[in-house]
Amino acid sequence: MSPTSGLCRRLGIAIQLLALLLATTAPGYADEPSPVPTPPTAGTSSSALWPPAVAPVGGRVLRRFERPVTPYGPGHRGVDLAARRGEVVRASLAGTVAFAGAVGGVVWVTVAHGGWLNTTYSGLDPVVAVGDRVTVGSALGRATDGARVDWGARHRGAYIDPLGLLGGWRVQLVPVDGGD
Repeated sequence: MSPTSGLCRRLGIAIQLLALLLATTAPGYADEPSPVPTPPTAGTSSSALWPPAVAPVGGRVLRRFERPVTPYGPGHRGVDLAARRGEVVRASLAGTVAFAGAVGGVVWVTVAHGGWLNTTYSGLDPVVAVGDRVTVGSALGRATDGARVDWGARHRGAYIDPLGLLGGWRVQLVPVDGGD
């Protein structure tokens, strides 16, 4: 086998593995998806495909994400984070405010980040309006609940665990056969 054919073979295997990875991590309700791509923002490394998010408040996780089995089935579609009344609630990623208002008597702020990713926040008194551009860490409002802020994320309409957005991700291809 020539060096060129070995390289082509490894590249072909790497492409197949990448396609398999992308196919098996597509958001859905049966499987836990990987964190979702977001557009790079100023100040992020060009080698990072997804810049790390920041938590909207500094409190501990009170209730974890529980993926619903069906779109309307039972589950917990975000995480509850401990918050003090009046604590600033911050945007986890850069984007544009898509919604700020009440739904069923509960105030929500939704930020659209591009790449079909939205994050949601409740338990706050908003200081932003629809159309406002926000950066990572921008103030969205102040905690009103005095106990928790609900933070959620959706990619292509499917709920994902927002805690998965807290780390940056990079694609790294490695040989699978240890071959030539």
